[in-house]
Amino acid sequence: MEKIALAPAAAAILERLEAAGFPAYAVGGCVRDSLLGRPPHDWDVTTAARPEQVLALFGDCHPVPTGIAHGTVTLFWEGEAVEVTTFRVDGPYRDHRHPDKVAFADRVEEDLARRDFTVNALAYSPRRGLCDPFGGRADLQNCLIRCVGGPARRFEEDALRLLRAVRFAAQLGFAIHPATAAAMDAAAGLLSGVSGERVLAEWRRFLPCPEAGALLARFGPLFWAAVPALRPASGRESGWLAAAEAVEAAPADFFLRLALLCLAGPEEGAVGRAEALLVRLRPDRRTAGEVTALVAAAYAPIPRETPALCRLLADRGREGALRQVALWRATGRLSGGEAEQLTGGLLSLLEQGVCLTVRELALSGGDLLALGAVPGPQMGRLQRALLEGVWAGRAANTRASLEPLARALLEEEAPLP
Repeated sequence: MEKIALAPAAAAILERLEAAGFPAYAVGGCVRDSLLGRPPHDWDVTTAARPEQVLALFGDCHPVPTGIAHGTVTLFWEGEAVEVTTFRVDGPYRDHRHPDKVAFADRVEEDLARRDFTVNALAYSPRRGLCDPFGGRADLQNCLIRCVGGPARRFEEDALRLLRAVRFAAQLGFAIHPATAAAMDAAAGLLSGVSGERVLAEWRRFLPCPEAGALLARFGPLFWAAVPALRPASGRESGWLAAAEAVEAAPADFFLRLALLCLAGPEEGAVGRAEALLVRLRPDRRTAGEVTALVAAAYAPIPRETPALCRLLADRGREGALRQVALWRATGRLSGGEAEQLTGGLLSLLEQGVCLTVRELALSGGDLLALGAVPGPQMGRLQRALLEGVWAGRAANTRASLEPLARALLEEEAPLP
């Protein structure tokens, strides 16, 4: 009998359930990853015990009825969270995402029959061994993503499975079974009904994967259905293929690769595509800001001299500036050697401790007031001019060097830059 090393919490929970007369299994991704020799991220348990029985049996584990309507109770065993879900079968799916109702079942095979892909329809019990009614073990060995049962029905039930299929293929380095792939092509339009937040959650895990570019190229219409703003005009699909190649060659960075998708089309429409993408995906502020900045600067002049490099660092920070260089490299605006030289210049400035904000200037606002500056807009212009002066090498960031420059700027009749 095949044996899997269970996490202590999962093993203890399974043993208590079995001792109470309830068949129980580790199920899903934790079993799949264990069979692949990968460390599972979390452990899920499925059992014949009903939710109220789980709550009664594990009162010492701070049980939380996180999804009790669907049979799920979260237990905390020595600080580790484990979800325990009753065997169940799903009712009809009317919105292509959620079953209208669920019914509890008595056999684990019934529960596994409702799952998305064979490699996830695996359950393991230390007492009973591996339960694999749909050939998931063989598909793991053959590196295949294949639907449980009829693929058209699986995607009709839950359109998010379309994105999960490409995500699992990318994460595991697996191929998608031809029948499953054909059903994905046919069902791509269903993704228009999936929330942007769910699309974004899948893309966060998918885009950094090594196989993401190849899957973007193969399943373009699926991604366009998820985010219509990315759909190329008829006859201009080559732009999408070029973006997929750029993603393949770019560093495994989610923000960078998401921005590259916005560049899959004419230059003049890039910012608009980015705005529409962000409206659809509704990301957090950091994601929105980074993608917007990357796309806005995609076709801007590339900084070469020290002041411009300082300006880039000041505006974007270390990671943002390096990510921008990587985008210029991925889109072909910089050669590998040029990108390496530009990256080296940015890192060198940071190592030198270059002054990047007015707060880092050796002259404070109070010092400038003492020199005759007026509070308000003039003060801001003066501080920015001093910062630019440091970047241009007109002064060092010391009081002795900045005071003469500040006096000269205050004496100029022309408005400060």
